[in-house]
Amino acid sequence: MRYQGIRETVVVAREDIPGEKKLVAYYTRKQDAGITHHDLRRFLSEKLPEYMIPASFVRLDALPLTANNKINRKALPAPDPSELESNADYIAPATDLEKHLAVLWEDILEIPRISAQMNFFEAGGIL
Repeated sequence: MRYQGIRETVVVAREDIPGEKKLVAYYTRKQDAGITHHDLRRFLSEKLPEYMIPASFVRLDALPLTANNKINRKALPAPDPSELESNADYIAPATDLEKHLAVLWEDILEIPRISAQMNFFEAGGIL
């Protein structure tokens, strides 16, 4: 909530794949706030230890609410891997090793396109 441009936020531990819990941050923006997931991750990395930084960020128009006006955590959508923001514009893998690793990451992380500059952990990878 301390990040400029954030209106509302909630972080939940999701287990979309059995045995793989990941933190997912859901947020809404203030009007006309230009926020990137990379900016949020960088801001949080200055304030939190690595294990507390969400693996995914999901921007919503509004957080889903229950009849009692509390956040409906069960109604929060799963993160869409195709909407993952890398920390730089897409850079195609150049070497054979980079190409091989990109194919592995795409399969493991279920992401359609891996940039040569992408961080494995920022892309949702875990130890």
